[in-house]
Amino acid sequence: MHETAIPTVFRLVMKSRKVVQGLIKQYVMKKTLLFLGVNLCIGFAMAQQPSDLMDNTWYIDHIVLDGISYQSPIVGLPGGVNTNIDFFADEAFAVIDPESDSFFALIEYDTNDPIFTLTEPGITLPGCQNYCEFAGLYFELLAGDFVEVVFEYQIIIIDSGDLILTITRIDGSMASYLDYPPLGIDDLALTKLSVYPNPVSNDLFIASEITIETLTVFSISGKLVLEQRNIDNSLDVSELPQGIYFLKLTSEYGKVVRKFIKE
Repeated sequence: MHETAIPTVFRLVMKSRKVVQGLIKQYVMKKTLLFLGVNLCIGFAMAQQPSDLMDNTWYIDHIVLDGISYQSPIVGLPGGVNTNIDFFADEAFAVIDPESDSFFALIEYDTNDPIFTLTEPGITLPGCQNYCEFAGLYFELLAGDFVEVVFEYQIIIIDSGDLILTITRIDGSMASYLDYPPLGIDDLALTKLSVYPNPVSNDLFIASEITIETLTVFSISGKLVLEQRNIDNSLDVSELPQGIYFLKLTSEYGKVVRKFIKE
């Protein structure tokens, strides 16, 4: 080999070596991040992916519009209850009562963050039959200015395995969904259950016409932080850090979830 070619060959070898080392490093980092990501998902919250929106069923629990909270009035029926929002690859549909108006829009998912954008929203107009007031507020939340609405979403898996979905507009208006249908008409007393004050500093009180068997509190990440079985219609939350929490109440009729803020 010509003497002047030796440095060139050497540089090529070293460059190739660096490339290989770089690829190995990237591979190791990806594996490490994947491992950490899986463990985080198992321990706390689901990965925020569009497929999680599309692969699960969502039933409306409550909405917050212009700072006012509205609890869903929907009750279960013998024939079942329709899901209240359905996500597809490029479309979204929402309904409160299948015999009444429905909402539809094009949807685009952000590839980097848990965000989706609804565009060209519309509402069918067969006329409202049931839950008309709540349906109007729900569609107002989803439609926004009827041009484009951006939502940030979060899916939380609590220790019991139940899923909670929240979608939030930039102005703070939001909708919260559960992955199981509402209670039947015979269990209506449980849907009237309320918790107060909210926000709360010390004692959270439960107003209910029925006996609550278990109270469990989950953090915004889905971790169980408090549980009480001997229920006296109040729960001491004074030791909890400030933040947003979900309270799951279980009785012989079923379960409901309420959100509260700890000051």
